Amino acid sequence: MKKIQISLVAISVFICANVFSQNATDLDQPNNEYLSSITVPIFTGEDKYAGSPYSNEKFQRGNVFKDGKLVANNVGLRYNVKKENIELKKDINSSNIVANVVSPSEDIYVKILNDIYVFFTSQSYEMRDGYYLVLHEGEKINLYKKEMKEFIEGKKSINTITRDISPSFKNREYLFVADSYKTLTKLSNSRKARFNIFPDSKKELKNYIKDKRLNISKEADYLKLIKYYNSL
Repeated sequence: MKKIQISLVAISVFICANVFSQNATDLDQPNNEYLSSITVPIFTGEDKYAGSPYSNEKFQRGNVFKDGKLVANNVGLRYNVKKENIELKKDINSSNIVANVVSPSEDIYVKILNDIYVFFTSQSYEMRDGYYLVLHEGEKINLYKKEMKEFIEGKKSINTITRDISPSFKNREYLFVADSYKTLTKLSNSRKARFNIFPDSKKELKNYIKDKRLNISKEADYLKLIKYYNSL
């Protein structure tokens, strides 16, 4: 009788060990290696602020890539510009009050609808770690846009004539170019300074600007010039 009981206990222990081992293996799978260990509350202050800390307040369908490989497909993504976070909901239609955060890493990038965001670590005192919107990537030079949100405190009215001023988020945008070594350079609005970014092919570029009547102080026209340069 005791032998039977001992055998049953041994079998139970063996089964439990296998189940635990399987569960541990499942937890160790790199399915969520693109997520950080933190979660964030989903912003609900739209009625208290003018503007938004987000590039787009709504979660939109997108993908997450790590080392060039797709690791999360058709998930809900949203870029918190102010906090430099890419928020993620695995089910875009879920009613969760918190969201996961994609790990901020240079080997991870996200595609939200048609927009691709890449992460750069700080390269100078003028920069901070953060996400950049890809405008164009080529063999010689890349063009990125840096979105920023400046928080402006609200003000209470000092009399009955004027109104309270709600706190707000002000949008700011800057263009950056990067060479093949991924070294970022912030662009000024000066056409001369933007043109001098190019290390060669100056004659061809000047002719192209003239023929296409480009104003390279404008983002759309400068993007055309970048694409043309990469085609030479």
